[in-house]
Parts: sequence; C-alpha cells; structure tokens
Amino acid sequence: MRPSPITTIWCKVTASRPALLAASAAAVFLFAPAPAPATAGEPAAGAPAAGRIVRVSPAQVREIEHLRLTAQELLDENFRLFDPAALSISPPRRLIDEIGRPRLYLEIANTSKQDIALAPQAAIRVYAGARELRLHSAWKLPDRLYPGERVPLELSGEAFGDFTEFKADWRPARREALPGSRPRLEVVLDRTEARIGTGTLNFTQRFRYKYVIVQGRIRNDDTRPVDRATLWATLYDDRGQLTGAVAKEIRLPGLKPGDSAPFELNVNQYGANFTRVAIVCDAPAP
Repeated sequence: MRPSPITTIWCKVTASRPALLAASAAAVFLFAPAPAPATAGEPAAGAPAAGRIVRVSPAQVREIEHLRLTAQELLDENFRLFDPAALSISPPRRLIDEIGRPRLYLEIANTSKQDIALAPQAAIRVYAGARELRLHSAWKLPDRLYPGERVPLELSGEAFGDFTEFKADWRPARREALPGSRPRLEVVLDRTEARIGTGTLNFTQRFRYKYVIVQGRIRNDDTRPVDRATLWATLYDDRGQLTGAVAKEIRLPGLKPGDSAPFELNVNQYGANFTRVAIVCDAPAP
C-alpha cells in the first residue's frame, strides 16, 4: 500500500529570527516517496511525474507590522494584542514657548479596566489645511501604560499657526494583565514653587520665562532593587487645561526595597499659572 503524502503548511508572519527558527520546527516539510514502477492503468515510463509536495494555503494568515512576536506568541491561537480603542488622545493644545515658537501638548490615557499597554506607539500627524506639519515628539511614551494612567506628549518642530486636524495611528502593542511586571514605586510630592527665569537668544535678545520646580521622593515598595525610573510631570491650570509638561529619566542609587531617593524637576510653564501637578512614574521590569 502506497503511503499518503504529507501536506506542507505555509504561513506568512513578521517575527524575529530566533522566533522564526523556533516556529519553523512546528511546520512539516516532508516528501512523498518516489512513485512505484508503472503498472496497468498508470502512466508509462517517461511520462511527467506528479508533484511530490502538496501546498495548502491556511484559512487565516497572521501578519503583524512593526511588532516582533516570539515563537510562543506565534503558535498561541488565543494570543491577543492590546485593544487600540482603549487608548485615548486629548485634543492638542497649542502653546507658545519663551522665544515665540509654537508647541503642541496632548495627553494619552489608557482607558482599559484590566489590560496594561506594553510600549504603546502612535504615528501622530498634524495638518494645517492640506499640509502636514513637520513635528516630532520630545520624549517617548512609557514602556508600560497602566489602566487609568495619563501621560503628556510634546510635539515641536517648524513654526506654524493654527492647525486644522490631527490623526493618530496606533501601532500594534502587546498587553499585560494586572498587576503587571513594573516595580512598585511610590512618588511623593514635597514641594512645588513657581519661578521666573531669564535667558539670551543669539547673544543679543533677552527673554523671560516661567517655570515650576517640582521636588519629591521616590520610594521603592517592591521586593527588588531599582536603579532608574522615568517621570512624566504635567502642569494644569485652574480650568484643568495642560499648561506645561516634561519627561525625565532619573538615575537612582541602587534603590533597595523600602528605601527612598529625592528628585527635582524643572517644568516650563507656557500657559496660564498652574494650580495642580500630576506625575506618572515608570521603571523597567527586571
């Protein structure tokens, strides 16, 4: 009895080289044995041989751009990405800095109730009429954006007047269930003080600007030491509108569990006087 041919499954994916090597081990690439000598009712010798490989197109092809999946994720039928509909963006606010350049400030929030967004990224495009403005972000988003967290983003670049439209295209991102792998850090604000500074532009033009000094402490409530963290600080006026923001990475002196370390941020204020400060802290998982 002649053995049945074994099918080969072809799947198109985007993954890292180690993941592809591991995932390819799950596919079968075998050939059917050579055909037996011709008998009655079969093609005579010299006739074209039938193909030895049977190709079957899968019903669903998983192709994910801008994201490298592991072999385990590729082979997991229940694997799901973070829902981009749970990421909200506030309308950008145009503010003028100390030397007259326009800047756009917006806030990105995770509205999910149970999923953490891992390394969220968005291609944000701002238009003035039909022309796309050449703007870039001043800092990146957190590696882990927890449910309910809200972080600021600053866009700057070319000079522009009023903008007419903005679009945000979210790239695929992984998700993580609570409580997540971020070290537990507690941020305590000790003092905020508004000040006025002066500077010189092109060695001739002097200008004044407002800024806020934010001082506090970071306490490690986790069971593992932490050596660095990133803080996103946002200033709000009495109407709840964003009036300044900054992001800064803090180097911690090998912060052991239960210990704390001081920090200080200088946040430029381009809008109305601030009345409230909000801070989001993120630290890399071990």
